[in-house]
Amino acid sequence: HWYSRALLLIAAACLLTAAAVGNSQSLTLVDKEGKTLFSQPVRTGDSFVLQFTHSHARSLVEEIFVIGENGVFTLRETVYEDFGAGLPHDPEPGQTMTFGNGKIRITGYDATFTDLRVRVGHIADHHIVINNSTTIRLADLVRAGGEIGIVVR
Repeated sequence: HWYSRALLLIAAACLLTAAAVGNSQSLTLVDKEGKTLFSQPVRTGDSFVLQFTHSHARSLVEEIFVIGENGVFTLRETVYEDFGAGLPHDPEPGQTMTFGNGKIRITGYDATFTDLRVRVGHIADHHIVINNSTTIRLADLVRAGGEIGIVVR
C-alpha cells in the first residue's frame, strides 16, 4: 500500500519536472551567425533592461522589456535623462510620458519581439541587466561595431 503511494508520488514529481523543463526559457545573446555568446534561464514575467549611453546627449538610456511566453518579449518602458536625436519625445496613443527625479519615463509600449538586434557601439557601451541582478557588457562579447541578437529560447 505504501509502495503504490510512493510510486505515485515519484511519477507525479517526474511529470512536474518534465513540464517545468519543457516550459523553461533562456534569455540568449547570439552573434550575427546565431552562435550563443551568453544564456541565462528566465521565466515568463521576468524582465531585462537594455542600457546604453546616448551618442549625442551622452546620458543613460534604459529600455525595459518583459519576458513573455514562447520566445516573445515586449518593450514596456523607456527611461532617459535628456532629450536627444532618436529618443521618443511625443508619446503615441496609449503611452504616458512622466518627468521626475531627473528622468523622463515613457510607459505604455506594447512592441513585441522574438529577435532584437543591437549594433554594439564605442560610445553607447551597451549593457543587458537581467532581473536587476545579472549585468552583461555587450562589448565584452563582441567588438565595437559588431552585432548581437537578443532572443528568448
